[in-house]
Amino acid sequence: GQPARLTRRGLQASVPDLGVSEADLVQAGRLPNPGFSFGRLTKGDEIELERGVHFDLATLIAMPMRRGLESRRFAQTQGAAASSVLALAADTRKAWVQAVAAEESLRYTRQVMQAAEAGAASWELIAGGIVALALARRCDLGLVPPRTAVGRRVRHHRGRRAGR
Repeated sequence: GQPARLTRRGLQASVPDLGVSEADLVQAGRLPNPGFSFGRLTKGDEIELERGVHFDLATLIAMPMRRGLESRRFAQTQGAAASSVLALAADTRKAWVQAVAAEESLRYTRQVMQAAEAGAASWELIAGGIVALALARRCDLGLVPPRTAVGRRVRHHRGRRAGR
């Protein structure tokens, strides 16, 4: 997969900004390119050649100020990129903690379910025995007619036990 820095939007934006800001800082520290001019004048048989070199004086004067401005801008961009990296690290750690907590919660829920199922099975056996005993007593006392489904079931179970 891609590194996390390439999949997070804030970080995706800050990495190119950092490069652009650094390039602006480097450019602010460079001398401007000089200009060259050549000219040729002719007056009759006379030929005059002009050559010239010129610099942008305003850019030379503003250079220290531009350098300071770009340096502050670069530091600000570095801070934003570092903040994005730290936010990514914090979000990653938070997601990891949540994943571990969810896994532990699932494991605990499974343990509780297994214990509940084991307890329910025990209670079903106990309750089933109590219900069967109560029905048998009712049949013995004549409270449940032997022709009903419950009466037939009690007689059937007694016959099975006697055959053992």
